[in-house]
Amino acid sequence: MEIGVRNSFRCRINVLTKKRKPVDLIRGQIEPAVIGDESLALKIDGLLTAAGVAAERLPELRAALLQAFRDTMNAHLSDKAMPQKQETFEKILAWLISEPLISQSLRG
Repeated sequence: MEIGVRNSFRCRINVLTKKRKPVDLIRGQIEPAVIGDESLALKIDGLLTAAGVAAERLPELRAALLQAFRDTMNAHLSDKAMPQKQETFEKILAWLISEPLISQSLRG
């Protein structure tokens, strides 16, 4: 693919990442899926039970652990805080551009 098209894509990804906040969009999809994951809840309950936590405390402690996880995810997986966000999206873009099917469709 020609250099001008790549530079144009890089410029567009710059605009996209500043205007649309893609990391926040991704987190918005991941967070409810993880927090609402029943198998994760069962694993947490199993670990707490194995550690000797009384059954009546499981819901409270599971909720606290999930909230701690959510807080950490929000702190690190955000458009504002994600380390090397621009470089990551440039790598994704480079990979997409290098895909033959996408490259062909961009050419016409």
